[in-house]
Amino acid sequence: MLERLDVLMAWCRMEFKPKKSRSLSVRKGKIDVMTIFTVANQHIPTVCQEPFKSLERWYDSSIKDTKRGLETVELAIEGLLAINRCGLQVVKTVQPTIKTGKKWKVVKAVDDAKECLKIKEVIGQTQFDHKGIGSSTEKWWSKAEGKEKRDMVINENSSMKSPEGFRKQSRTSTETMD
Repeated sequence: MLERLDVLMAWCRMEFKPKKSRSLSVRKGKIDVMTIFTVANQHIPTVCQEPFKSLERWYDSSIKDTKRGLETVELAIEGLLAINRCGLQVVKTVQPTIKTGKKWKVVKAVDDAKECLKIKEVIGQTQFDHKGIGSSTEKWWSKAEGKEKRDMVINENSSMKSPEGFRKQSRTSTETMD
C-alpha cells in the first residue's frame, strides 16, 4: 500500500519525508518492533525509536494512557505553582467568594478578628486570673508571619463572643425552662 502511495505521490510531483513520519505496528495487542515501513527507499522511524510531540502531548511506545493522566496532573500542579510564585499583586488580592448565611459574613468576621488582634497589641499584655504580668508569652500580630497569622485569626474568631448572641441565647434558654 505504501508503494502505491509512493507511485501516486511521484505522479503528482510530491514526495513523502520519511524522517518526519513515524510508524507503529501493533499485533495481538503488543507493539511489533520487527516490522519496518519504507517510503521512497527510506525507512520510516518507529515511535519506539523516536517519540514525537503533537498538540502539547508526547507520543511514545507505551500504548496505555495511565501516564497521560499523571502528566496532566503534574502539568496542572506546575501551572498553579507558577501562578503562586509569580508575585503579582492581582494574584495576591484575589479572594474567593464564600457563601454564608444572612447574619454572618466571613470577610467581616476576619477583618474584625484582625482589628481585635491589632488593638490587643496596642493595649499590650494585661493581667488576668491570679497570674502576674509577664507570666504568659503572647505572639503579637506585627511579628507573626504566614501560618501564624492565620492561626491567630482563627483563634480570635473562635474566642470572640458577641453580647447580642448571648442575650438571644439566654432569652431562649430561659423561655425553654419555663
